[in-house]
Amino acid sequence: MSVDSKYGLRTVSRISLSRQAIISNSPVLIPFPIIVAPTTLTIAQNEDLKELEDVSCKGESVVAFTYIQGFKPEISLEFSVGAPELDTFTHGRLLASADDVDGFVYFEAVMNTTAIAARATATAGYEVTAQDANTHPEIYYIDPITKLSKQVAIVASAPTGDQITVGAHLAITLSDTLAATGSTIRGWIPCTFATATIITAELLDVVAVKAMGIDFNGKFAGFQARNCSRLPAGQLGTDPKREVKLRVLPDPNDGTGLGYQFYYTNQQVAC
Repeated sequence: MSVDSKYGLRTVSRISLSRQAIISNSPVLIPFPIIVAPTTLTIAQNEDLKELEDVSCKGESVVAFTYIQGFKPEISLEFSVGAPELDTFTHGRLLASADDVDGFVYFEAVMNTTAIAARATATAGYEVTAQDANTHPEIYYIDPITKLSKQVAIVASAPTGDQITVGAHLAITLSDTLAATGSTIRGWIPCTFATATIITAELLDVVAVKAMGIDFNGKFAGFQARNCSRLPAGQLGTDPKREVKLRVLPDPNDGTGLGYQFYYTNQQVAC
């Protein structure tokens, strides 16, 4: 058969990453949310090429024969922005919803009043309970004279000097002394969140990759690797970019022996 010279995956327009799981004793694929298509998709065959050396008639070492000893295919995906579940490829763990999660709430306020209003429902801090010295909140302000941080003590009521009360829903009462400083008070308050998404101890297992796009003739083209495992890659930070690297595992049905397959359909793209 002849092959159109315009074949080739020109652009990746959609991608699917799914993890394999067993639910009710049956294998299922659970998709990761993908906000945008990857900016790059790279497949490296990583051939292990064996070279057999010989000696020429001039006594020089030469390569007499080569053969492929094996493959370690690898997929690299780069995203301009990632959903939280893409971070599982960096953690190597799964995310899940959890109840009664221990954490903290940060607050800051100018000390020009003795009363700071409680947080409203569905606002960070609403779940804070009344605090005392045993709950170990970290509250301080910068002394305007010494420029050093000064710890603020927690009392149950009637604060004086460097004291405050922290009530339910992060309602705060300051002493007259503190309210007269005009400084900014800052605090990290322990809080138990009713629900939150957290990193779990469950390991990320086998992952399937599917990608669709167009070839250089503007026709539908695709890529599939059904069995992949995570490789260490990328990092987490304020930059929204995310990187995913996967090792392609053997797939007896791929038709290539490489663990993945490209296909060029010569069909129009339908969205």
